[in-house]
Amino acid sequence: MLKKRKSKIFLLMSSSVIIASSSIGTLLYNVDFNKNEHSFIYDDKAEALLNKSNNLSFDNSLISNKDQNLKEKTNEIVEIIEKPEKPTEQPIVILSPPKEKPQIKIPKPAPSPIPKVIETQSQPIVQEPPKTIPPVSTPEPNPKPKPSGSETLVEIAGVYVKAKVNKKIPPRIISNYDKENGLANREPYINNFVGEIISVEVTDELREANKRQALTGIQRNVGIFINTFIEDKEFYDQNGYKSITRKNYWGSIWDRFGRLIEVIMKNKNDPFYLNFLKKEAAEVYPTKDFNNDIDEEKAWLVIHLDTSKFNTLNPESENYLKTGYSINQDNVYINEKGEIGSYSHGLPAEFNGVLSRMYRDNNEKRAFTYDSAEWRFSGAIQEGKYPGWTKTDISQSPEFSKYNVSNVTGIKIFSMQRDTPIEGKRNQGYVVEIDTSKNDAYTKTKQLIEELKADNKEITSYRFFNMGKNDSSQKFRDILSALPERLPQLELFFDASATNTSSLIALEDKYIDELSLYTLGNSLLDSWSLNPWAIKRTAWVNSIDITLVLILKRTQILQLD
Repeated sequence: MLKKRKSKIFLLMSSSVIIASSSIGTLLYNVDFNKNEHSFIYDDKAEALLNKSNNLSFDNSLISNKDQNLKEKTNEIVEIIEKPEKPTEQPIVILSPPKEKPQIKIPKPAPSPIPKVIETQSQPIVQEPPKTIPPVSTPEPNPKPKPSGSETLVEIAGVYVKAKVNKKIPPRIISNYDKENGLANREPYINNFVGEIISVEVTDELREANKRQALTGIQRNVGIFINTFIEDKEFYDQNGYKSITRKNYWGSIWDRFGRLIEVIMKNKNDPFYLNFLKKEAAEVYPTKDFNNDIDEEKAWLVIHLDTSKFNTLNPESENYLKTGYSINQDNVYINEKGEIGSYSHGLPAEFNGVLSRMYRDNNEKRAFTYDSAEWRFSGAIQEGKYPGWTKTDISQSPEFSKYNVSNVTGIKIFSMQRDTPIEGKRNQGYVVEIDTSKNDAYTKTKQLIEELKADNKEITSYRFFNMGKNDSSQKFRDILSALPERLPQLELFFDASATNTSSLIALEDKYIDELSLYTLGNSLLDSWSLNPWAIKRTAWVNSIDITLVLILKRTQILQLD
């Protein structure tokens, strides 16, 4: 009996638990399902549904990648009820009787009046003093800015014309930091120090002078062409005019006259174009037979051009005149209208920044100055010659015989004398030239420098040739260190393979007025380098002379007999 009773109780309890669990689970599921905000609806329709309206109602919308169940909002008229504005309380203004405005001769602030206290029944009110209005002074009219240029006479193409120029040159500002730390030039260098032409009064006389200058170049080119190709009969020689040299020259001639020649060839019977030919040539050209030789026809037309008919400047050259630029006669051409043009135009020398700088450097910066804007070419650089100076070998002179340099191959001493002495400038000097590829000369160099210093011989220039030729690691630091502390000129010629310039650091504390660095090799190679501290006390590095590269043969500069 007892077992049956326990079994019934257990069965009843198990059933009750199962029924209760199922009921509670079902109830919770239904409640959560209705509250789920992330239900999903899958629709496999492919068409897109996008509503472009800006007036949509999202009350019954569904979160979806399509605009579903969206309706237009109804435009309800909302009546706006404006609230009545509160009356603003007007401030109590106490008026004081008007006072006569005092006449003020000199503008200055009027004295502040003493504030008055007015008693009322409720509360005393203090009257604020009226604000003092300072007298308004009438501003003086700003003067019109003066023109930066000033009227002056300028010579252009040999003619003096009125021009407006600006001669104010902005100063070069060097910071104290650069000065104190040795970053600034020992002698300040200004690259462009000339004025600027703003405008020129173009006169008929100036136009004619500009045309004459251009015609000089045209006639010279035609004359050279006639002498080279026609009178020598070389143009008609197949081996002559077809050679590379002559083809290049013919190309330059064609570049000057080809535009007009082509138009003449296309318009053989047009009087306008025939007018540019000489009279007898214009009469025969339309019927002349050149046997289908186009080159012969072109050459014939060039030599029969009537250069006197070129009397009109093209618009570009005319506009250049207004700013002071005249035609460069070496670059003149004739366009298809028979007008004179030029590939380059130049300013007067006094306003040409490049020529003025070169003239200044030649006349002031060089150790052996000369009065010209011309640079030196390769031969003069190698030989150490300058315009207006005479160079003489004095190695065996009594003054220098004691140093026995005549017995050493590769060392020579020269005297430099100015042909016409100029007061205030160097008119004579001594130059020591050393070929360091010669072992005797290389060994003797340091000793010679020290002996000359000990005897107080004022050497103007030291010139070292073939540095590093025998050995790219050849030691020059000791030699350069032995140089005088102050030296007007130093010229160093490095061998093509000697790109090691580390020895130049020995010049760091030398006061050198002119330093020139040359090489027979390619100076643009990446292996070349220069420590800028090596020239921090150098006044001027010569960069205006033509380099020796590709101009001299290697043996021309290597021999110093």
